[in-house]
Amino acid sequence: MNRKLFIISFILLYYGVIFLSSGDAFGAVGDETRITVPLRSELPHAESVALTIEKAKSGDLAAQNNLGDMFLTGSGFPVDCAQAFHWFQVAAEKNFPAAQFNLGNMYLNGRGVAQNLKIAKKWYQKAAAQDFPAALNQLGVIAENDQEAIAWYQRAAVLGFAPAQNNLGVAYARGKGVAADQQTAAEWYAKAAAQGSAAAQNNLGLMYVMGRGVAKNDSQAFQCFKNSAEQGFALAQSNLAMMFKDGRGVKQDLVSAYVWLSLAMKNNVNVAGELVKNVESKLSAEEKEVAGQRMSGWLTSHYPTVSEQQVTHSGS
Repeated sequence: MNRKLFIISFILLYYGVIFLSSGDAFGAVGDETRITVPLRSELPHAESVALTIEKAKSGDLAAQNNLGDMFLTGSGFPVDCAQAFHWFQVAAEKNFPAAQFNLGNMYLNGRGVAQNLKIAKKWYQKAAAQDFPAALNQLGVIAENDQEAIAWYQRAAVLGFAPAQNNLGVAYARGKGVAADQQTAAEWYAKAAAQGSAAAQNNLGLMYVMGRGVAKNDSQAFQCFKNSAEQGFALAQSNLAMMFKDGRGVKQDLVSAYVWLSLAMKNNVNVAGELVKNVESKLSAEEKEVAGQRMSGWLTSHYPTVSEQQVTHSGS
């Protein structure tokens, strides 16, 4: 791939990140915008089903919240959204913030109850009143305008909540609700990336590639993309592949480029599908075999209970 095509591809991916939005307010990519996974609190995740039930029935709020999570995710029980809703509601009505957040998600997504944005917002606000960061961030996601979204994101970001920090970075990068400031955007991305946010790691890598808010640094960009890609973040997998393809920030390695492009293509990144054929045409039969083995190994290590054909996890 020549340098011009490389830059165009990165720009397409960059704007795919920066201009994705949630309703009228902005957000970052994937799970960073809307957290739908139920949050547990205080009790060990590995605690036995029997003990969790016993504690929940005895009035332990954290156990009630966790029991709701177990019903919702099928951990120890068949998935039962009605039971999940019940246990979240029991704890939420006793002012337990994690359960209030989870109950808000049930209303927002219509799981175990009819979808109702107004009631979802009410429960998020109850949790937010206790400075529960995930609820603060979620209120930013469903905010009616950019200024309102910024206020919620800032509160959660100051509390160290990585998704909100990333969302705030997107706000500054886009100039939505605040004056555009690429340096401030990069600083918020860096805070979230340091906590392991895959979306923020990818966004920060793009800032390093393009020299926006930070000095251009291909080595730093490569590491950011790698950290994100290893978490299964689709756009980062494609970006990492292009770094390997052109030898930017790393020694050129077409086999690695092919592996990461193939993984990104499984995650439905359209650009990857177009590029993978170009890279594949340059590989020998032996190199393709090696690439296939590496890809299978990666999928097995990251998704041990899912077949290669079933893996569709995506951060996009």
